[in-house]
Amino acid sequence: MSFKKICGIGAAVVVVAAPGVAVAQYSPDVSSVMQRLRSDPRVPLVLQAIRDGYYPAPDLNSAVNRCVAAASLIPAAPARFQADACLRTMVGGLDPHSAYLNAQELKTLMGSPGDAAIGLEIRKSELGAEIVSVIDGGPSAQAGIGAGTQIVAIDGKPAASMSLPEVAAALRGPVGSVASLEVMLPESSEAVRYEVRRERIHKASITAKVIDERLGYIRIPQLGAILAEELAEALRALLILQLRPLKGVVVDLRDCPGGLLHGAIALAAGFLPEDAAVITMASRREGERTYRARQQDASSKNFDPRPLFDNALLRAAAQKIPLVVLVNHGTASGAEAATAALQEAGRAYVIGQTTAGIGSVQTLLPLKDKSAIKITTEVMRTASGKSWAEQGIRPDLTVSQALPARRGKEVAEDPCIALAAEHFAKR
Repeated sequence: MSFKKICGIGAAVVVVAAPGVAVAQYSPDVSSVMQRLRSDPRVPLVLQAIRDGYYPAPDLNSAVNRCVAAASLIPAAPARFQADACLRTMVGGLDPHSAYLNAQELKTLMGSPGDAAIGLEIRKSELGAEIVSVIDGGPSAQAGIGAGTQIVAIDGKPAASMSLPEVAAALRGPVGSVASLEVMLPESSEAVRYEVRRERIHKASITAKVIDERLGYIRIPQLGAILAEELAEALRALLILQLRPLKGVVVDLRDCPGGLLHGAIALAAGFLPEDAAVITMASRREGERTYRARQQDASSKNFDPRPLFDNALLRAAAQKIPLVVLVNHGTASGAEAATAALQEAGRAYVIGQTTAGIGSVQTLLPLKDKSAIKITTEVMRTASGKSWAEQGIRPDLTVSQALPARRGKEVAEDPCIALAAEHFAKR
């Protein structure tokens, strides 16, 4: 990246230019700031990373403009502080999911063995942070906090003034400590306070049961590394070992924040015909590629889908059983991808609320000073090319209001289960 200074009429015009990037102009003279930015090797490295990897094609002029403008607001600050401001604004302005993380924020993001949390997935919002999903059995779920809730303050500090990593750091703490949250509930303008005790968060497993002797139910809390093994066992218990055939199976993806991309592919592939299109991914480096319902497409070094593909009898039964998928505002990312694939193929009837609308994948790129950037490098679409980013996936049957929290209740009491049963009864 090269820095140039050009004389203008009435004031100096400073230009930050990278190969192929048009001129970005500023006034008054900020040449001293520019010299400092040039001296920090992170600035050109990050700009090049955005240029090469960010998807879709970035507006580099705007990225550079944000960088210079942020640094220019603090001309007397030390050079590193100016570069930090530049990077935070340049990367954070790309989209709501991209961010610059200093060393402490990166450490917080990666977590440590002594960390405790309250069981939330969040994203940045104008009010502070929006809860994308609530982890099953975690402290927030037990407190009755639901997806779509806005966190406006944490321990008395306004969340709107925090970056997303700062919000994440504020929510974490020693085991047994209490996080005081001031929140705005969905469709409400009144603030509510919750006191939530931080705990170690354990990854939940898939659960399966039969309801009223003829309705199968599978709860998938996340798309983890052993999803194929757990899902295959659940399907075997419901579809092979039952004395009477089931009317249908309910796949509950409410508050499922996603997880591994290949887990999402395997989940949809388990119920789709061989070679059916599941999801299309688009990136700068690899272009567009479509993943299909076959073992090789669901495989990665972190995910083994063979338990779902090796048993031909199980696969045949799973492809024929009528399906209902339950979703809500907490159904996000890969869980949305699987839902979209099953819905678009006409394979599943979807009941619940519009999903979170997270249709992209972020890549973490560490820098030499132990900081990092997190940028969007891939976008997910349905097999037909539709994106659910921001707007979410609309159910076939929409439940207009959030249902009461299910903590401690039998799923048979869940109104969405009753709606699913009604749907199967009409077939």
